[in-house]
Amino acid sequence: MKTSSEKPDFDSLLGGDVKIPQSVSIKPFIRARMDEIEALTQLIETPSNNILLKQKFPKHMRRRAMSQNVKRIPKRLREHHIDMREKSGIREVPIKRPRRKYRRRPQNLLSDYNRRQKEFIWLETHIWHAKRFHMVEKWGYKLADFPNDKSYRACYRATTKHCLIQDISFYCCIELSGLLNDILEGMEKHTSSECGLTFCSKYIQSGKTEGHVTFFKSGRYPYGAIGEINYIWQPCSQISETDTLVLWLWCHPSYYSEILEELIKSYGLDQNEENQNLDFMEEDDTKTVEDIKLEIKNIPFGKCPTYHSRINSVKMVLLKDTLNCFRLTGPLSQALLTSCFKEIDLSKRTVCDWSMQFKDKIDIFKKQLLFWEKMKNITHPGQLPPNLVFGLLAVDPRLTMPHHKNKAVGNISDFSCQSLHSIEEGLSYSPIWSSKVRDEVSASKLSTQRLNELRSEKLIPGIEVELNNENINNFPAVPCLFIHRPGTHMDGKPTGYSSGWDIIVPAGYGQPVWLGLVMHGGRAGGLKETASISREAGILYQHPDTAAGKLEDEHRKNELTKIFFRIPPAKRPNYIKLGFPTPFNCPWNILIRDWTDGEHESFFVLRNIKQLICLKNKLMKIRNKLSFEPTMTSALVGVMITLKGKGSLDNNAYICIPTKSDLETLKADPDFSGPVEEKHRDVFKENRKSALEDHQKLLRKLTRKRRKERKQVEKVNECSKSDEIISEHSEIMKRLWLPECTTIKEYDCRTVVGFVTNGDFSFTNAKSSGVGYICLKGLLALFQLLEEFEKNRYVLVRNHNSNQYRFAAINIIC
Repeated sequence: MKTSSEKPDFDSLLGGDVKIPQSVSIKPFIRARMDEIEALTQLIETPSNNILLKQKFPKHMRRRAMSQNVKRIPKRLREHHIDMREKSGIREVPIKRPRRKYRRRPQNLLSDYNRRQKEFIWLETHIWHAKRFHMVEKWGYKLADFPNDKSYRACYRATTKHCLIQDISFYCCIELSGLLNDILEGMEKHTSSECGLTFCSKYIQSGKTEGHVTFFKSGRYPYGAIGEINYIWQPCSQISETDTLVLWLWCHPSYYSEILEELIKSYGLDQNEENQNLDFMEEDDTKTVEDIKLEIKNIPFGKCPTYHSRINSVKMVLLKDTLNCFRLTGPLSQALLTSCFKEIDLSKRTVCDWSMQFKDKIDIFKKQLLFWEKMKNITHPGQLPPNLVFGLLAVDPRLTMPHHKNKAVGNISDFSCQSLHSIEEGLSYSPIWSSKVRDEVSASKLSTQRLNELRSEKLIPGIEVELNNENINNFPAVPCLFIHRPGTHMDGKPTGYSSGWDIIVPAGYGQPVWLGLVMHGGRAGGLKETASISREAGILYQHPDTAAGKLEDEHRKNELTKIFFRIPPAKRPNYIKLGFPTPFNCPWNILIRDWTDGEHESFFVLRNIKQLICLKNKLMKIRNKLSFEPTMTSALVGVMITLKGKGSLDNNAYICIPTKSDLETLKADPDFSGPVEEKHRDVFKENRKSALEDHQKLLRKLTRKRRKERKQVEKVNECSKSDEIISEHSEIMKRLWLPECTTIKEYDCRTVVGFVTNGDFSFTNAKSSGVGYICLKGLLALFQLLEEFEKNRYVLVRNHNSNQYRFAAINIIC
């Protein structure tokens, strides 16, 4: 190195003897840099090869349609592609111009969208999902079933490593208000303390946590189950007999009408036909885009159907489709939540809007801000109190949305979450409980056009410059309600799996919140992902003793039957030979009738927690006495089934009791796969063959007759009965391929005790598993058999397309 007086620039071994000049001439320096930039630009714009731009696209953009239509290429790359195509001399075939009626668009697209929602309602995120998901019509809604980008494994990884987001705004909300004793008096008829905490729980009545309960028909427990509902009480520090309390009930739309009917009967409710607020009925020529979107919904609050009780103080308001609800599942749902929502300090807010009426609640909002700051240091939702309800005043998510999609990551710190185990007063308070606030928030929402105008007026693009000062406190505010979900704690499953958050926001903010969650790295899922999460977590849903579960089972049976008969007869599996009379449904009533010797045909799912724990302890070889009433013999017990080794587990699979020889063989040979069902004799084979021959003869006869009459130019109506003959033959063949099942218990060589309702490969167990139900008498018979085998506590399962039985471990779901 040179001395410091000579001002060396580089090491002599690397750069040689180079010195820094005392001064730089600006013009030559800039001219040289401009020449370099121009040369680089020319090199980029004129590639050395003739490969088209669309041939360099990533795999997910290499669509065959791009070869025929340049408009399929993204707009930012379209002009470059056209230039390259012209230089290469390639000319694309011109597309035939479609007829005018195919090019016509409605004059008002929003009104056409509202017209299309008369039969099946769209969620606010429908347009986003319709472009990316397979949509289905269910429960009066148009819902996203599964994504089209083949992301089944990616959705599972999101639930275990990051965050899966789902729009569950189709869940229906019912608001009950009145005196506490009046509300509890009606709810006691529909719930039972044997199934867990009910509406009488003092801790849940404070509004700090969310409750879960199974809703029954009035006085019908344990029969007459309708479905599970979640409920939240409006926060109240001190509950007195004269205070009017508010209760929100959230239920699935498949049994919403049943619950509504039961509530009307129990409380003696009459619908109020005269709405006090009639301002919304006046026609307004200056409607905004947001107003037109909300026309078909019960917004403002005055449009919501209202019921008043004839016997007490209870009032019921149907808030269906007036609130948006989103579900976050995964360990980083906490990080996604805190990244998407930016809090507002009400004490520093100077804008005069609806938030000014809550100035007297500043102390409560400060507690929420402190708790929110602590939540940012939590790495997993399981570290919080279970079922916590938390309110927050947040900024419009569109204003804090990142320019590019990024992935929210939790803060890794030494923060101790011991201070978060106790829930302080006021954390669950939120202005969203006020109907006036919800209406004003929805009405004052900034349109996308106005939002873009505000962005264009800024000298510096983005919002990062303003996030660090007090300007954010004057941004449009949205009242939010966050509900914590603790996840599963089942044996053999990861602790806290399926934990996360539920987000409730007012109407109109569904799309902004959803886009904010997506842009912060949330993986979108649909109904298929809900079933997958339930199976992985060992959660039972769509119970077979409810009307909604039976309807869903019947619908699935009809769909699978149609698919089965679309297969050519030579390619169909012969379920008669396989010994599987019910491949597409679970005949619970036949199973119960067989096990009770015809005494009972109706059944119910066992939900008594104490009895379920006793059964689970008995399965774990803990000595305890089991005593059940005679009426309990028609009960079904929910179980988790996990295959011992290889094999797959499908829906409607049989759960059977192994014989003593099966368990002895397994004990001697741990690699024993299981017994094999013998081939059954197909007694309807000749009947199908003769019916097909007779049918073909009849069709040929009718064909000859039609030809003869055509020659004679005579029209006889009696000859046009071929459609009826074909439909009659189709029904006969269906009965011969799938004969009616009359017994199921001893139909095969192994005794059937239950069915699998939701089975598939489990990523958490790295083998096939599923959930299902076993009849109680069959379970007790299984206990009696397993007393001699301490280690091999297995059952046998068999799929409808196989004659191979396989051993599977059983676990009772409490």
